[in-house]
Amino acid sequence: MNSQDARIARIYTTQTGNKVSDPTPNAPDVAGKPPATAYDLSVLTSEQFLLV
Repeated sequence: MNSQDARIARIYTTQTGNKVSDPTPNAPDVAGKPPATAYDLSVLTSEQFLLV
């Protein structure tokens, strides 16, 4: 497989600067704190998926 054959295998959100999937990335880490104003969107291609 080369880069021209790669397909999107997974898209997920993470807390800013993190690589761990998080379904609610803008939720506050601590109760009572304001929610995050930004989060990252990670895209995993089929080529990357095969290398993991």
